[in-house]
Amino acid sequence: MKRSSKLVASLFALALGAALVVGCTANMDANQTEEPQNTPEPVATSVTVTDAAGRQVTLDQPVDSILTVYGSKYILALGLGDKMVNGSTKDFELAVCPSLANGITFGSEQMNAETIAQINPDVFIHKATATELMGALDNLGVNSIGIYMETPEEVCATLELLGTALGVPDRAAELITYYQDLMNTGARLTANIPQDERPTAILMGNTIGKVAHGSMLQSIMIESAGGINLAKDVQGEGTWPVVGVEQIFEWDPDFIFIMNSTGRDYDAQTILNDPAWANLTAVQNGHVYVVPSDLDSWEYPCVQSGLGTIWMISKMYPDLITDAQLETYVNEFYDFVYGVQFTREELNY
Repeated sequence: MKRSSKLVASLFALALGAALVVGCTANMDANQTEEPQNTPEPVATSVTVTDAAGRQVTLDQPVDSILTVYGSKYILALGLGDKMVNGSTKDFELAVCPSLANGITFGSEQMNAETIAQINPDVFIHKATATELMGALDNLGVNSIGIYMETPEEVCATLELLGTALGVPDRAAELITYYQDLMNTGARLTANIPQDERPTAILMGNTIGKVAHGSMLQSIMIESAGGINLAKDVQGEGTWPVVGVEQIFEWDPDFIFIMNSTGRDYDAQTILNDPAWANLTAVQNGHVYVVPSDLDSWEYPCVQSGLGTIWMISKMYPDLITDAQLETYVNEFYDFVYGVQFTREELNY
């Protein structure tokens, strides 16, 4: 009897163990069944965008080669400089992306559809007004995108367009938010300053007497910085209409800003040292400035124009943005937008 009891006990223990094993296995299966399946998001193989010329363009993804003769600063800000097949000799662009020293370079006379087709980039980027060239590229099977960026809204639209087309929409969104914040800084800082107490200003072009009218980015920069553009209502064909020095003398602006251009035939000292300009308020107070920078123009219609607006605030309202604060803005700008740093001497501001 004792042996039988032990045998029964052993058999019962084995049965109980087997039940426990089965129960654990069942629980494990149940848990595995309840866990959601991590199905990877489908990766887009192509994307279709509408460019600034109203053309629908479909690009295979990812885009690995970009050729541009217009808007390269957008490509660099989006972090895609290493995908640019065109080269550059510009110090700023080479500082941001040294590999551009090895890219393809060709002059405007060589920029035709056949040459571009031989290079065969995944996408060619140019002004939206170059419709004839882009139409020829369509016939040769080369994708092209037209961009236009003469206002802050168009700067943002260009960033969004290129970010989507080139596969970096999140980076484009970051840049748009940052740019809009820079452009809105003046409105925040000068909100309580009455209109009749705001400084007046003009921004002259590459020849004395040419000015930025109200629909131009440079005019919007003045207004965004809390100033009043005296040339805002000037009418004229295209950009930089000529009003002449007599009109400028009549306006008598508090500030005279000058575009930064290699083709400019005068500078701030030309005006400050000319006896004919001596009675102007801006000259008497020494408020005649070339918009920085020698290395990277802060009036260029890209994110840079936000930095140019901050600089204008520092000139017209030095108590609102001090020189030290301006330097902080500049350093943060180049670090965030381009991932590089420049000295004040290099930028000359």
